[in-house]
Amino acid sequence: MADLYKHDDLLIHILKEEGQIVPFLDAIFGFLHRRTDFYIIQDNPNAKFGFPVGVAERVTRETFRKWQQIAAEVVQNDSLALMENCMTELVIHEEEVVTSESVEDLPATVLPTEQHKSEKHQSQEDLTCDIYNGADCGTYRWAQTATEVDIKVPVASSVAKSNNVKVDIQACQLTVKVRSAGDDWDTVVDGQLAFKHHKDESIWTLLPGKQISIHLEKSGERWWDRLLTTETGRDLTSVDATRDVADLPPEDQMQVEKVMVQEERKRLGLESLEHQEKLNLLKKAWNIEGSPFQGTAFDPSVLNPS
Repeated sequence: MADLYKHDDLLIHILKEEGQIVPFLDAIFGFLHRRTDFYIIQDNPNAKFGFPVGVAERVTRETFRKWQQIAAEVVQNDSLALMENCMTELVIHEEEVVTSESVEDLPATVLPTEQHKSEKHQSQEDLTCDIYNGADCGTYRWAQTATEVDIKVPVASSVAKSNNVKVDIQACQLTVKVRSAGDDWDTVVDGQLAFKHHKDESIWTLLPGKQISIHLEKSGERWWDRLLTTETGRDLTSVDATRDVADLPPEDQMQVEKVMVQEERKRLGLESLEHQEKLNLLKKAWNIEGSPFQGTAFDPSVLNPS
């Protein structure tokens, strides 16, 4: 446990200087940019520096999820008092990021000092998330989106370090072994993957004493009816095919945002974006040299652009 806090003094110093969480994170990621190959994209699989496309972002996301899970466990076990004893007294100013109400204005049920949900209810929510569009297969659970697969393998409390587990992710095979009390290795997952994935983009992390998290990137957009060939296939008609806008390609996100803006302008009784763009061009050309309207007040009604 001592290793868990060994960098705290240094990080607290940085946090005090920055004063806010967002600049602190910006300093961390800026350091990764300046002093490491974290943001370098590999040109080929044999490159010695950098990561394949998307891997650095996925590692960041998985690390966030790991500590998010740990934080949830602390709350679930009513260990907030222990956290407060371990934390250095430090005032962190909150960043105001697109919020319409302060914490004081919110209903009492959402304030952090209120009683948290029961452990049973929390564990049920976790289970539902772990098998979203997937299945509970006993020794492991899996969930999926159209492009990704996440696998959770529960482990004993004694499994606290990465050298207590062996995770072998191949193009068509997945094997997970856990060290037992007698130094033997117990195979908890071993089977052929039902569908293809990008092997080089797969990652795994260990939440000590809780679970192994494995992330796979599908070779193509499709829904899997099973993770391993030994499973009974699930009914794909019951899959929730809803996609988050953030999961769409950048060009599709821009189109969705454009439609949303257009709908909002329509609701407010404003002109469409296309019409507004034409008016802006017309306004720029209104007084240029050679324009028949040079020197007159801008009045687009004389042209009625469409």
